[in-house]
Amino acid sequence: MKHKGDITRHLRTSARVPYTILVADDDPMIRFLANQTLSDKSFKVLQAADGREALEIFEAKIPDLI
Repeated sequence: MKHKGDITRHLRTSARVPYTILVADDDPMIRFLANQTLSDKSFKVLQAADGREALEIFEAKIPDLI
C-alpha cells in the first residue's frame, strides 16, 4: 500500500502541478528575492507581509511549504 505522500507526489509530478510556497517576511526585498528565486524554479509563490496575513493565506490556500 502506498503512503499518502507518495500518491500526492506522484499526482503532482504526473500532472506537472507546481508546489505552492508561502513566503512570509516584513521586508519587501526579501519577499521579492524569494519570489524571483522560487518562481525561476517553477514554484508557485504566495507572499505575506506579516504573520496575520500569512495565517489568512494559509487558511485560504493551504500551501505545500511555508
